[in-house]
Amino acid sequence: MDTTFLKSSRVRLLVGLAISIVFVGLTLSRIDVNRVVAAILAAAPLGLLVGVGFVLTEVWIRAYRWQLLLNGIRPVRYLLALAYLYIGYFANSVLPARLGDVARAYVGGSVLGTGRLPTLGTIVIERVTDATLTLLIVIFLGLLRPAAAQLSGNAVVLGALVVVGFAVLLLGVLLVRRGMFARFRLVRLGLDLLARIAAGGAALRSPVKAATFVGLTLVGFSTAILAYSSVAAAVGLHLSLIEAAIVMAALALSTAIPAAPASVGTYEFIGLSVLVQLGAPPDAALASVLLMHVFVTVPSALAGLVATWILHVRVSSLASTAAGLDQDSAA
Repeated sequence: MDTTFLKSSRVRLLVGLAISIVFVGLTLSRIDVNRVVAAILAAAPLGLLVGVGFVLTEVWIRAYRWQLLLNGIRPVRYLLALAYLYIGYFANSVLPARLGDVARAYVGGSVLGTGRLPTLGTIVIERVTDATLTLLIVIFLGLLRPAAAQLSGNAVVLGALVVVGFAVLLLGVLLVRRGMFARFRLVRLGLDLLARIAAGGAALRSPVKAATFVGLTLVGFSTAILAYSSVAAAVGLHLSLIEAAIVMAALALSTAIPAAPASVGTYEFIGLSVLVQLGAPPDAALASVLLMHVFVTVPSALAGLVATWILHVRVSSLASTAAGLDQDSAA
């Protein structure tokens, strides 16, 4: 294995761990650990079971959405899409900075015949769509819930920065393609790389499939809201659907922070901060977020581990996904 890649992997892991440790410390400084533990132990089993059911349903919806994108490149069976989605979730639970998404592109693209870079493109589309939806939800619902007005304002700023960044990137690509830089080999290779990644969105050229994709995204997020509502209610935290949606949107955005595997620390800090801002008791708030984090992470990670065994995917190969993608792009 390339020593440079190993060093960069260690650096990413150390940086992620450092970020998580800081956020864990900030979270613990705001709560009573004994009360959080008591709230978790006293949680209603039925509510937790319902929450797990909704979490699993959301993953199955996401697998169908990913299959729709993959089918724009090459037909893929649903069960295979689901299996490699689970493998990606498993990799996210052991790799920092959500490198499991890259792992899914690497192992999935190779085996499914969809190509590593186009498959990465499908995942980029998923992530951009999810981020756009969550930002819009936070902005809109923040206006309906005065306690979340500050969160809404932050989302507006973040959304504006994303739009400006995308516009600058698009303008840069257009200028490079039509300008004097287009004759340079490195520039041509970069444009080819972008084109191969963009191939992951071929399915969305159909208005019907694009509408279906957006619909599945909305249904999946709605299912996540119901999951968190059930978990929160199980610990005695009764939230409106609007409040649950704001919390889930914030939790989804928290996974974009480059942290330790499974977004440990950042997930809890953001969830606790938003819930306290909404007026929830800190101990019950953190208990609900911790339980939700476990239900989102552990079942999918275990299913992904089983999928690696069934599909003969070496767990060790997931750690070298970035190197594999680099080799693929240079080919």
